[in-house]
Amino acid sequence: MSKSEQFIQYSYYEKTVIDSFELILNKLMFTLDLTKYINLHNECIQIFLQIWKRMRKGTKFRSPKRLGPVIIYMILKAKGFDIKISYFIEKININKKKFTEILKQAVIFYPTYFKRDRKTVIIKKINETREIFGFDRDFTNKYQEIFKKFWPIIKNTKDDVIAGVIFILTMIALGINSIPFVHVCNKIGIKMSTVNYQVKNKIFKSLHLPGFISLRKSSNVIKDLIDKIIKK
Repeated sequence: MSKSEQFIQYSYYEKTVIDSFELILNKLMFTLDLTKYINLHNECIQIFLQIWKRMRKGTKFRSPKRLGPVIIYMILKAKGFDIKISYFIEKININKKKFTEILKQAVIFYPTYFKRDRKTVIIKKINETREIFGFDRDFTNKYQEIFKKFWPIIKNTKDDVIAGVIFILTMIALGINSIPFVHVCNKIGIKMSTVNYQVKNKIFKSLHLPGFISLRKSSNVIKDLIDKIIKK
């Protein structure tokens, strides 16, 4: 069924809502350089209307101006696009608190968001960063081992942060000192302090292990821990 044929099926009010949403969608797809994904455009319209219909009438979250960008963000994340929420919010010029509030409401009607293949997205980010720094196959083999073993411990955090943690743990495991950790963090788009926090609290504290001071100062302790966990 063509877009024009689908459009005929909608009520007059639904058509005005779709028109409002499509203006937002077209602008965002252009801003994010996604105009080549024609099927994505039509899919966003269909999913938006489905969720919009299911949301309670009269709620402040239901307007295309507020709900639209959130729907687009959820779809992009579910499809594996590497879109940072901070970057996305900046582009749509909306308050982060409001965006998150609407996201919590809308995601109830879009379970696909929770089922997205996060591991594929994270591995893609690690591989892109590995290519930037020119690391070889040994690096790939090691990060895959570390990722498999540490995933249950660190999975409850943002994808980019997990990519950064795994990447730096791999550098430590292989004794790579030629590149500052902060350069890796900058390429991935996260803060060095965030990786420190994750290793300290999500790994060492959760496993009730002493000895962590910082990534560099505790590199030997971290390397020993990685070796022990991989051998289990």
